Amino acid sequence: MFGPLGAGKLSAPPFKEAPARDRRSHGVAVALAIVLIATLVRLFFLQALGTELAFITFYPAVMIAALYAGLRGGVAATLASAVIADYFLMMPVGSLILVRSIDAVAMSLFIGSGILVSWVADQLLLSQSRLRWAETQRADQLERQVVERTATLAAEIAERRQADANLLQATAILRGIGQNSPDPIYAKDVDGRFLYANPAVLAVIGKSAKAVLGHTDVDWHADPQQAAAVMANDQRVMRGGVPEVVEESFDAAGQGLRTFRSAKSPLVLDDGSLGGILCVSFDITQAKTAEAELQLAKAEAERASLAKSKFLAAASHDLRQPVQSLTLLLSMIKRQVADKPGLAPGGKVVLLHPFHRGLPVVAALLHDALRLNSAGRRQTQDAAEQNGRKRDPEKSSDHSLPSSTGAPATSPDSSPAQANRRAHCFSCPGSTEPNMNIL
Repeated sequence: MFGPLGAGKLSAPPFKEAPARDRRSHGVAVALAIVLIATLVRLFFLQALGTELAFITFYPAVMIAALYAGLRGGVAATLASAVIADYFLMMPVGSLILVRSIDAVAMSLFIGSGILVSWVADQLLLSQSRLRWAETQRADQLERQVVERTATLAAEIAERRQADANLLQATAILRGIGQNSPDPIYAKDVDGRFLYANPAVLAVIGKSAKAVLGHTDVDWHADPQQAAAVMANDQRVMRGGVPEVVEESFDAAGQGLRTFRSAKSPLVLDDGSLGGILCVSFDITQAKTAEAELQLAKAEAERASLAKSKFLAAASHDLRQPVQSLTLLLSMIKRQVADKPGLAPGGKVVLLHPFHRGLPVVAALLHDALRLNSAGRRQTQDAAEQNGRKRDPEKSSDHSLPSSTGAPATSPDSSPAQANRRAHCFSCPGSTEPNMNIL
């Protein structure tokens, strides 16, 4: 914006550099013509005056010539008028010699006043010329300022239009995101009043935008406790100035109690002041239900595993003793039959082969069942520990406790193949003692 017109003062240039004064090339000729007219008027129309008042018509002629042609024209008119008056109107007529002192005084006064009037008129013309030059310069300056300001305004208008277009585009994008998002999105001011709510929010609330915008949760919520909890979370986020993710429960319209994971962040304006809060919520009700069902299934599986472990523990105690007794009894019978007369040597051993093959297999199956139960129990414990570490990241996996037996879960001699080999070795020819390691 340019200032007042007088803000930029125009300094008058020196006289030599001032604009040329209006001295027309015909200025002296015009001055002489004016003097000639004054002479004719004096000689033909004022003859009655005689030699008196010889300069009465020449004073106006000098002033007119000076005002028209400046100093040079005025001086030329003064000198020409003095010569004509001396020659035609002063004694002696027809001569340029002044014989009377009064005529000499009159001549001197006329010439002096004519030169003075010419100088004053010249200064007046010079002042007018400078004024016109100053006005021209000021007009040019104003024109330049208008052109510059017009260009600036055009640039500002173009920039403003571009900013408006960008704003409209950003608004359209945000409106499209909000209108088409299946997740609730809303904004509130510092007092908790809704500034914006997308259709997903209105669908959860079950009210129109007119009933929600400009109101707080307490104004329309049917459950004051849920409304107070949501507003308390909003105020905490605004006071802290840090985004948070919280879980909130809400009685949705026609959907019952729903659980939402809400990402809330402070709404900071361009000047740095707090304008409210922004929130994007995600319905995690199904995920929470699935998690609860998973926890129930896990608890049921743990109870079934515990029951199985109790059963197998009882079976270990109730079945190992009879198998142990039968094995010892078979060993004793083997010794007695080997010394009995009347039986072929090969037939003595063949009679005991079914027993030698059957009992080790039963013992191996029992051993494998107990081993598999122990491995399953350890896997369940490991899975529980891993779930606990995921829920509590601060716990290190290096602090896991050793097993209750103090031994590794498996050993080279604990596989089913090794157990079967040990069982079959019991019945191999030449074996006289039962292999107790199979139990």
